[in-house]
Amino acid sequence: MDISKLKPFDAVDYLETPEDVRLFVQEVFRDGSIAEILDAIETAVRATGLIKIAEQVRLDPDMLSKALDPEGCVEFAMVRKVLEALGMRLVAVPLGDPEPGTRA
Repeated sequence: MDISKLKPFDAVDYLETPEDVRLFVQEVFRDGSIAEILDAIETAVRATGLIKIAEQVRLDPDMLSKALDPEGCVEFAMVRKVLEALGMRLVAVPLGDPEPGTRA
């Protein structure tokens, strides 16, 4: 088997619905590093539509991509706006409490 012909894995290929996107981001938020969380948000943006999200947060698509780059200077306000455009919000839950979206 020639692995050079294999298509690289991209989670976008499996995020078909807004629910898929929400669950994906939610899962990474549980235990992911800051870089992994930003990568998940960027993946969610691509799955939802970069132009659509860029319009909602009032940024040029290239600027949005740069704003979510873990190697750059990510602003918390931008992360919040992008999550809202994806139909999500940040929630702080005390450890030990049921996670949002789950039943106790």
